[in-house]
Amino acid sequence: VHENMEDKLLDQFVKKIRSLKIPTYAIGRIKTADGKGTKFFEVIIKRPERYNQKDLIKKIPKTYQGYKVKVL
Repeated sequence: VHENMEDKLLDQFVKKIRSLKIPTYAIGRIKTADGKGTKFFEVIIKRPERYNQKDLIKKIPKTYQGYKVKVL
């Protein structure tokens, strides 16, 4: 996948997470070791909300357009 396409994919993913009203510190893309592609997407949820609202993690999809999503 072309780098520009991955940037667009990340933008779409960020919009999706924000539309779910999930409080996050950061949403990002982790690249492969050679830097040529995306390994997975990462979502860091704010700590107090993460532990007080148990259903937040369930709202986040496990994959997004073929890429794994990790939640921290």
